[in-house]
Amino acid sequence: MENLLALMIGLGLSAACGFRVFVPLLAMSLAAQTGHLELADSFQWIATPMTATVFTTGGLGNPVVSTGETVGSILLSLFAVLLPLAAMGLVLLSCVWAASKLSKRFKVRNITPGTA
Repeated sequence: MENLLALMIGLGLSAACGFRVFVPLLAMSLAAQTGHLELADSFQWIATPMTATVFTTGGLGNPVVSTGETVGSILLSLFAVLLPLAAMGLVLLSCVWAASKLSKRFKVRNITPGTA
């Protein structure tokens, strides 16, 4: 459960902050865990395995978030183009339908001269 929470926190922070925030923190966390970096007492939380999971997920989750944003922007662009075209098609279809109804209602009779 703790790892799942760490993964969710990482994805949330990735969406909020971006990739450049997580790479230095991940490097710092891994260096502290392997003993290459000594942290002050107030920064000891960075050396825990859970924070390494959060930083890794945040760094790896950012491409997923940015891909989702790209797909969403492409879809919105398509909708922006297709919606006016659909509206014009609907107006044209309505005009054709109305013209066919009106032509049936006001049908012109062929009257030949001399016949009553």
